Amino acid sequence: MSITICPNKVSPSVLAAREELNRALEAKYSETRQWYEYPSPADYRRAELDGTAGFAKPIFDSEAIDFFLPSSHGDHSIPLRQFIPKGKGSKGVFLHFHGIDYRKAPEDPFPAPLDDAIDAALFALSPDGEHKLQGPLTIIGGESAGAYLSVWVTLELRRRGIDVMSRIKGLVASYGIYDLTYLPSVRNYCRRLVLSNEDTPRFIDTALPKDVFPLDVRKQPHLSPLYADLKGLPPALFLVGSEDPLLDDSVFLATKWGMAENETSLKIIPAAFHGFTLFSIGEMADEGISEIVNFVSALLDVKD
Repeated sequence: MSITICPNKVSPSVLAAREELNRALEAKYSETRQWYEYPSPADYRRAELDGTAGFAKPIFDSEAIDFFLPSSHGDHSIPLRQFIPKGKGSKGVFLHFHGIDYRKAPEDPFPAPLDDAIDAALFALSPDGEHKLQGPLTIIGGESAGAYLSVWVTLELRRRGIDVMSRIKGLVASYGIYDLTYLPSVRNYCRRLVLSNEDTPRFIDTALPKDVFPLDVRKQPHLSPLYADLKGLPPALFLVGSEDPLLDDSVFLATKWGMAENETSLKIIPAAFHGFTLFSIGEMADEGISEIVNFVSALLDVKD
């Protein structure tokens, strides 16, 4: 097969404006208190909710519906947040990570997030879930760790004998990590642009402690999707910015996804940084979101 990897086209003036924004963000986050510098994880999470951790204060949609899913892996419940489209009827459910508030490290290291993620997916696929969510599970997707969970859940559903090709129309994976032992773009990244080359190992080592998950274990296909058998999987969009330390993860997995004869779209946004679609930064974020909307609309045959 022939593979051509080419970032989206942008004008020199747009590229210059994006790079100027990146320099400003880099200066800001170089001075921002890091999550591991807080007295406790709870203190950091409070700062996130207050908008004092370096990111904008989250906006909570008053029309969102929160409910709890009993876990099959313990006595806890998994918080889920549901958004129902106004006016037009739903064409299906987009299972979005982090719409599922799965357990997180360091309080709950692996496999806790995986357990909660697969519970949510199995619920969405069940008759009870389809009734509660007002439609069948159609798309799985997420950003960063959520992209990793989206890919992992799809592989786990297939492992459990579920025909993911017929049950799931597509996968939207935005700037995820797919090799938990780190690819060259992580190791060689030398900027402090939201995510640094030191941040990624800190996150992974916290979620997968080295004494339980040494590097040879992390590279196993059930943990690092890049090494998994990728045949017979749904169409996937891999979205990533050229200034993201996880660039190689998307490029490599998209290439293997396509080589396994799955429908694959890889979109590289020039000068975009890790998490760019989650920031209110104008045209850069709009370009990434448009790629997602176009991909999902094509899968669902939605007309403008």
